[in-house]
Amino acid sequence: MEQKDDPIGKMLSLETIEPRPLKPRKWLVFNRSPLARKIILFNLIALGILVSGVLYLNQAQETQVQFRSASLAQEVEIMAASIRSHQDNPAYDNIRGQAFQNLFNEMAAKSGSIVQVYGVNAEIQLMYVPEGSSAAVSEGDAVISVLQKLWDSIASPLAFSNPEAAERNLRTQFKILAEDAMQAGERSKAKYLAVGGEIYIAVATPIITDSGLLGAILISTRPGEIDSIIRAARQQILQVFLLATLSSIVLSMVLANSIARPLRRLSAAAQHARDEAGGQLNMARVNIPDLSARPDEIGDLSRSMRKMTDALLERIDANQSFAADVSHEIKNPLTSLRSAVETLGYVEDENSRAALLAVIQSDVDRLDRLVTDISNASRLEADLVRDKWEDVDICRLLNSIIENFKLTDRSGTADISLSIEVENRYVPGIESRLEQVFTNLVSNALSFVPEDGWVRVKVRSISESCLEVEVTDNGPGIPEDNLQDVFSRFYSERPVEQFGQHSGLGLAISRQIIEAHGGSIIAGNRKEGGAIFVVTLPR
Repeated sequence: MEQKDDPIGKMLSLETIEPRPLKPRKWLVFNRSPLARKIILFNLIALGILVSGVLYLNQAQETQVQFRSASLAQEVEIMAASIRSHQDNPAYDNIRGQAFQNLFNEMAAKSGSIVQVYGVNAEIQLMYVPEGSSAAVSEGDAVISVLQKLWDSIASPLAFSNPEAAERNLRTQFKILAEDAMQAGERSKAKYLAVGGEIYIAVATPIITDSGLLGAILISTRPGEIDSIIRAARQQILQVFLLATLSSIVLSMVLANSIARPLRRLSAAAQHARDEAGGQLNMARVNIPDLSARPDEIGDLSRSMRKMTDALLERIDANQSFAADVSHEIKNPLTSLRSAVETLGYVEDENSRAALLAVIQSDVDRLDRLVTDISNASRLEADLVRDKWEDVDICRLLNSIIENFKLTDRSGTADISLSIEVENRYVPGIESRLEQVFTNLVSNALSFVPEDGWVRVKVRSISESCLEVEVTDNGPGIPEDNLQDVFSRFYSERPVEQFGQHSGLGLAISRQIIEAHGGSIIAGNRKEGGAIFVVTLPR
């Protein structure tokens, strides 16, 4: 009989493939998620560009303002020193005098800033305001200009709306600064004044000559000068913001493409398989994209889907092959039964009729065994998944099986013995299925031993995590070329007198059960003669 691959084994192995157990959720998902790390990295790149640009420009802005403050301090010191240099000339002792005014106008014109001279009574005596005192502000490109106007429209309602009050407030601030400088007798520190929605920097120093204190000279930035520096920095920040936004969009598109595109491909492949399932499904045309090289969750998904598809293909092939073999095995007794029934109508001899009836009965019994074994095999995989696992005392189980054979006289004249060489006797599993395996192995051995033969069952430990059950007999053994075939479905190599008494599914089912328990079963021959089956089970 031609031997084929064992689909039952394949079906069981497919059914018992368990998904990777879910681990408890962790807050730090990116520690174990390549995809999460990629998303976080892409977002941080754009954020890093924005933060770096803002920090750099903020530092540049502060540097410019500090430089302007130092410049004003130097200018006011130079002016005071220039006035003191003329202290030998009495004409310069009078702040309202023409000589002093000429010197003041000359120095103030060169500074390009607002310069004021206060008398000892802290009242303004002289004041110079340069032409075009409002600083010009560059509008920048169109996009920046729009954003700047938007900012101004938001900020303008918050500004001081009364120009006259703002002017009075500014004069008061200048006067206080001048008084402080005269009282301290030294140059004041640069002071930042926010008045009327604008920022000023002012520095004052006393005018002291040999004649005594003449007053104070104050120099300040023009209206809008500091604001223009801040506005320029703000425009640069907006440019950095636009760059960061553009970078974020580009990186998001790249990230979305690297995530969404392969997911769409996987989804399309699954959709294609589902659509074809409505008609004639050709799994050879279901092409799952190979993204297994990716070291992230999409790679895991691709590998899982490809394995699932391969498993489904193997299952379909196994079912088709199994159905073909079942029909072939059932057809043999049906053919014999049909021939006997047709012949029975033409035979009148009672002995011949009795022989034909015996053939019919034998074929019916054979069909009954085949149908029963096939039914058991088809339910096996579902039962293995559904049944509850527990710790099984393997020694107690084997002893019960052997005693049952002896009590029911199924052992005949053969001797069955059990040898225990293990301390830890428990293995995890389904007791009824393990009982089915070892009952089949013992029964199979008894069917081959000669009269007054023997069957030996030995349990021993091969490691802390595994034990081994060995079933040997003194029968004819197994042909060397068929040591693997004995586990194939419908395989049977028995004496003629036992023809039709076995379905050939027993060892195939036994291997499925053992493999479902994470173990293995192998067949071999003893040197002295006889077969040996070794079952290894984890514990």
